[in-house]
Amino acid sequence: KNTILTLGHIAVALRHEEKVTENILIFFQQKFCRSHSNPDMDRLIVDQMGCMAIARTDNEDKVYEDIMKLFCETTVEASHSVYNSTTGETKRQEYSHVSGAIINALANVAANMIDSTENGARTADLLVKLLELFVNLGLEGKRTLDKNQSHMRANSCAGNLGVLIPVIAILVRRIAPMNGPDFTEQPQAGRLKKLFSDFWQYSVVMGFTSEEHGVWPQDWYDGVKEISIKSPKLTFNSSQRSDIRLMNFTSAIAHDGVSLNELHELKQQLLTQLEPPPNIANHLNKYQFTILVYLKSVYWLELLRLQSSKKCTFHVLFDYLEDKSVQKDRTGMYDCICQIVDKLFKEFLLLMAEQPKSAARETELENHAEILLTQFNNPSKAIQRLSDKFLA
Repeated sequence: KNTILTLGHIAVALRHEEKVTENILIFFQQKFCRSHSNPDMDRLIVDQMGCMAIARTDNEDKVYEDIMKLFCETTVEASHSVYNSTTGETKRQEYSHVSGAIINALANVAANMIDSTENGARTADLLVKLLELFVNLGLEGKRTLDKNQSHMRANSCAGNLGVLIPVIAILVRRIAPMNGPDFTEQPQAGRLKKLFSDFWQYSVVMGFTSEEHGVWPQDWYDGVKEISIKSPKLTFNSSQRSDIRLMNFTSAIAHDGVSLNELHELKQQLLTQLEPPPNIANHLNKYQFTILVYLKSVYWLELLRLQSSKKCTFHVLFDYLEDKSVQKDRTGMYDCICQIVDKLFKEFLLLMAEQPKSAARETELENHAEILLTQFNNPSKAIQRLSDKFLA
């Protein structure tokens, strides 16, 4: 134990001496998970490697990249032991005792990493790594269940994903909002937008957004709320209708891993939440999993953003109404988005009614009235009608 601690402290103190730090990391890698009899040593090694990662300040630093790669690969391997009981999987089960220590180390890196890069490129890179790990855990869980021909539900791997939510929330707390017009200029904006889309789809399927059910730890629900405040919008990247069709092939959470019962449950949840008129209810009943989970992701992201933001974010919803891909869709998806916006506007009114009457509240209401007046002159007839309805 003292040797591991001493080497870890040396690596941090002499972080500018590349050979010293690299040699210590190689020693840790050689000792890591090599002995079944000393799990505490493995957890201590993880802790010291986490400190070494925090001490690295350069972007694309080799020591930092090697540590993060080890953490991510080990976490994915450890997740297999939850589903695999076969004797041939003992190698993967060797890592299960360090998964908690790695999550703690990742949380420490997220909270304390020094980013001196331009435009926060290093923070964006870490966020990409954490979201990729989140998605990969979901994909690995599905692959393992398919391999074992398991009939478990699609959300059976939720526990492995959920532990990462507080870690992602810690990092998101440190970055600028990703729902503004300047987001496209930020480092790795396109990759982050796709990963956040997958994150929200997993979150609604796994039940991380439904706090009233009380299935998961409270800090997971709190983390999802915090992530919603700065999360990118789930609008499509281009103005082509094909973007919607491509969701069947690009979404991380695939429809073939969902049972008919789960699909029916998803439809019923949307019908209950949106309370749609008969024509929209017919659309929802005809949709396949991919469209349903997208609509539910939009609803929950923007609902949590409304409820969790200190400053009201209702104006963001008009970006969904102006999304050309959705406007061109011929399956009634635009009507469903209009119903979501209508439902969320009612939630906005409830939130504003709960606030004490003050000059600040009146100013905010005036600002939103100005936005609605502007949208009333929108070329889209549907947006005009909604703006007129909301003003009334």
